[in-house]
Amino acid sequence: MTSDPKTFVLGLGAQKAGTSWLYHYLNADPASDFGGLKEYRVWDALELPEMGYFDVRPSKITNRLVVALTSRVRGRASNAWKLRGHLQDDPENYFAYFKERLSQPGIRMTGDVTPSYSGLSAETLCTIRDRFNDEGINVKVFFIMRDPVTRAISAARMNRRKRDWRESVPPFGDFDRAILSYAKSTHHNLIANYEHTVTQARSVFGPENVYVGLYETMFQLEEVERVSTFMGAAFMPERIKKRFYESRSEQPVKDETRHQLREIFEPTYRFAAQEFPETKELWFAPQSEQK
Repeated sequence: MTSDPKTFVLGLGAQKAGTSWLYHYLNADPASDFGGLKEYRVWDALELPEMGYFDVRPSKITNRLVVALTSRVRGRASNAWKLRGHLQDDPENYFAYFKERLSQPGIRMTGDVTPSYSGLSAETLCTIRDRFNDEGINVKVFFIMRDPVTRAISAARMNRRKRDWRESVPPFGDFDRAILSYAKSTHHNLIANYEHTVTQARSVFGPENVYVGLYETMFQLEEVERVSTFMGAAFMPERIKKRFYESRSEQPVKDETRHQLREIFEPTYRFAAQEFPETKELWFAPQSEQK
């Protein structure tokens, strides 16, 4: 008799597309233990210059002080940045940490859901795949896409509320101009280049190990059942209505701005229409104020 297969879930994003809901859903399975964090921010902090401020290794004194102070002000767990720093300090710490989660009796699923991992290189993704596979742990990947226009607007609203300029959203001034500036930024391309992320994930992990979902259908019963089956998780329909971190629709956006965003994101819409034909009906409603 063989034991249940062990699975590491790698969440690649996209930001503001339901990743928090799926993380909480999978972690609610009694056979899951995702550890102390949703976003471990190990590989992006080490590889991507845009995410360097998340590098809190012991040698990064300034970053550690800033994060510790910010955590205290916001009332967040004071040990989160310490755990990140430990895992960043030596990649072996990262793999050992999740292997330990899976070594517990009855636990067969763990994972790291960090949307900015969508910008990681193929080499880094291969390292994650190979190191877990070497331990007999399968890697399952998920990437949830959302209408590019409404996703960008939601992300900009979130950053405006936090007054966070680090993700290329100007914290003050005209909101429509801020969104357009963000849409053309390196940071946006890093986390919302759907065509790059989907293609690379399938290439590295194999299509059979990559779940691609749509935010617009994510909370339908049949879709929740599909992702549960794919991940090998318990099907928990009672959790469908449980949402996390939904944004409020303050700060209206002009129709003209929405159309300009649609033009900027044309390559992504074209890719999605070809690979996921249902997006032609589900995406881009200029008059909507989706959250």
